[in-house]
Amino acid sequence: MDQSVQFKHLAEIELPEIVHLLNHPGVRALMPLAAEPADAASARAWVESKESCWTQYPYGPYAIVIGGSFAGWGGLQPENGEPDFALVLLPEYWGMGKTVFRMLLHEIARNPEIPAITVHFPELRKNRNSIERLGFVREKAVLLEGQPFIRYRLTIAGKKL
Repeated sequence: MDQSVQFKHLAEIELPEIVHLLNHPGVRALMPLAAEPADAASARAWVESKESCWTQYPYGPYAIVIGGSFAGWGGLQPENGEPDFALVLLPEYWGMGKTVFRMLLHEIARNPEIPAITVHFPELRKNRNSIERLGFVREKAVLLEGQPFIRYRLTIAGKKL
């Protein structure tokens, strides 16, 4: 099975594939901020909002393609004025998460304007210690849109990746 990983712009992905990801029950179960189920119009607006990061900041999220198939999205987006990391994969690609994370981190680390990143990990997730094994340090509990998260930080500047 081809497990080659590519990063593309989300706008390059067919809209039905985006809708499928945003509505997948396994994905939605892990995303407490997921809004109403997506349709073509809301998925298009979602893609446009993610793509706009690239014009406003020196970073943004990518579409993740594994073995030629759209697998999810990941990268950086702004959260409280800081670059915040997100990685959302369809369940059939969850075993690739660590590999994709490391590849994204290498991409992020090439930008000297990004000395550190945060990640907001939902409290409902049982495997929170996995984020610490990746090098993130727990900062504090926070509420985002009324939902409880734990904010972690990873310092990139000066680290050998």
